[in-house]
Amino acid sequence: MEHTREDFWRLMWEQQAQVILMLTGLEERGQLRCSVYWPNTESGDIVRVYGDFQVTQVKREVKDEWIMSTLELRDLQSQQSREVSHFWMTSWPMSGLPEPRTIIKFLLEARPFMEDSLGPTIVHCR
Repeated sequence: MEHTREDFWRLMWEQQAQVILMLTGLEERGQLRCSVYWPNTESGDIVRVYGDFQVTQVKREVKDEWIMSTLELRDLQSQQSREVSHFWMTSWPMSGLPEPRTIIKFLLEARPFMEDSLGPTIVHCR
């Protein structure tokens, strides 16, 4: 999975996507489900470079059921950058679905960012 991180950020850049909805945990039953493809200030990591792209965590808000991070995505060749909003639903269960109320609250939080985005919303699960 780690070898796809640069491709992921290239997709974000080329499609002008500014919102990511992550609907999975990093591990499930001890198995890696998602490679960490963004910086995490919780571990002291605020800047990461993936090929031609630098990702900087600008802000991180921890909610009861998700984490919302504001990231700066910079194309190192052109030195242009844009803001990306990363919504990680940390309460998504290993099997089944979260309560409908949780999904609705999550989408209501993300919706204004999705409406203001220049490109498509990127949604991923495991």
